Amino acid sequence: MDRLYLFPVTAKIENDQLRIAGHNLAALADRYQTPLYVYDRATLDSAVSDYKSALASFYPEVGSVTYAGKAFLCLALAQWTQFHDLTVDCTGEGEIAIAVAGGVPRERILVHGVNKSVDDLNAALHHAGTIVVDNLTELERISTQVDRYTSTHVSLWLRLLPGLAVATHHTHTQTGQHDSKFGMTREEIWQAVQISKSANLRVNGIHFHQGSNFRDPEPLIPAIELALDLAKEIGFKDEWHFCPGGGWGAAYHEDELPHPSIQSYVRGIAEAVIEGCRQRGLALPACIWNRGATLWRGREWQFIAWGRSNGGAAKPGCRQTAVWRTILGMRFTGRDTPVCR
Repeated sequence: MDRLYLFPVTAKIENDQLRIAGHNLAALADRYQTPLYVYDRATLDSAVSDYKSALASFYPEVGSVTYAGKAFLCLALAQWTQFHDLTVDCTGEGEIAIAVAGGVPRERILVHGVNKSVDDLNAALHHAGTIVVDNLTELERISTQVDRYTSTHVSLWLRLLPGLAVATHHTHTQTGQHDSKFGMTREEIWQAVQISKSANLRVNGIHFHQGSNFRDPEPLIPAIELALDLAKEIGFKDEWHFCPGGGWGAAYHEDELPHPSIQSYVRGIAEAVIEGCRQRGLALPACIWNRGATLWRGREWQFIAWGRSNGGAAKPGCRQTAVWRTILGMRFTGRDTPVCR
């Protein structure tokens, strides 16, 4: 298998030099120094096209594709998401600010994060269409803060902790196992539903995320079954949302080639959702593609008050300098230098 399959779709070898989108990577490294991250728009476009065509083929209800700002988010990328009508998954006030500056409308801003601060939630209530609630403490914060935003129409999704694991390249990238810090148990989900009703908050979706860089959709099916059981018990009617998370893998080494296709992933999930809803008499949800055991049997989690505790989120005051025009020949209106501050 050609090792170039591990690289962006525009990768070529010319005169013993690796090029992406026609640009010599050695020359780019000399010019900008290393480490240097290069984002190839053609590769991003190709992935979006694959997801959308798979959804059109295998899922008859409304579906949408979400770009995870956790991967990388700057003004140019936020603008790019709107060329494809993507939802943008933000994890805090910094990423929300970038999305807003990039012209992402409220209804396409989705806010995730296991440890959202008061400022993060304020930004979400002000700018986002949907907040994914990760735990009961967060929901209590939302219920006390939402009164300040009486005109907002933010919706809530509840993050389910399935208590199941999938095979990933490292156990630290599993997020759905029973002792995970992510999401709520079935019992906590029910508490969240009652709290939301009392606070007049709208719950219209369920989300879970099993892990990252897995290659087989089959292990997700038990978690899908749990989520659909909850949806039926909660009483979701015609308009509800279901997000089975992201995490579909990419090949990092030639030994991982050929890697299963995006189409096989979408098809596996879509078929499970369609059949599960049929069995339960549920309306098909809008499907979005981009989590208390007793104390002595579980773990205590200490959340760090800086973005996500498992990754670096963009925060106000940071500076990221992008070289999109030089590398990709992209044309965006606005400043030529730092696209994110």
